[in-house]
Amino acid sequence: YQRSVGVIWLDNTNINLSLLKQGLAWHYTQYDKSQSYADAEKAARKAKKNIWSTKNPIAPWDFRKNKTKNRLEHTRRFDLYHMFSMFE
Repeated sequence: YQRSVGVIWLDNTNINLSLLKQGLAWHYTQYDKSQSYADAEKAARKAKKNIWSTKNPIAPWDFRKNKTKNRLEHTRRFDLYHMFSMFE
């Protein structure tokens, strides 16, 4: 995707790490291999903090993939409906 992956700092606080520790973010391991980020997410999951307190949290990349898939399926059904309604 040619995106920049960066770290957000506020004074001396790593906001990325802070969000992971609080269970407010996912560690996207495809682009980042930081052990401290992995450990922070693991601890938040274990403590069932925020997003990890839900029954079946969905990773943002999976949500987007399913949203696109569902949108395509809806479009196909819509197109078929209109194609066959022409013959009524």
